[in-house]
Amino acid sequence: MKFILKIVLLCMASIFLLSLLLAAIVYFFFAMIRWLFTGERPQVIVFMNKFNQWKKSSIWPQRNNGNTDIIDAEVRDVTAINKKLSNERTKDL
Repeated sequence: MKFILKIVLLCMASIFLLSLLLAAIVYFFFAMIRWLFTGERPQVIVFMNKFNQWKKSSIWPQRNNGNTDIIDAEVRDVTAINKKLSNERTKDL
């Protein structure tokens, strides 16, 4: 009984995946024919190009594994500033 259930579920899953594949192929050909007639690129291609441009022009610096420069900063105590800020907060209350 379990074997038959596994076979049925496998057939259902394969039909589902094949239908998704068929839908993607139909969309692809429809988009290509539309591109030929209208001259507009498919939205998927436009989206991917914009995403790649955004990724390349990102404000975050790219990792450079060859950069081994060490930048050191001076450490200083800021307790006087913290006391001043805490005194100002208690005055407001």
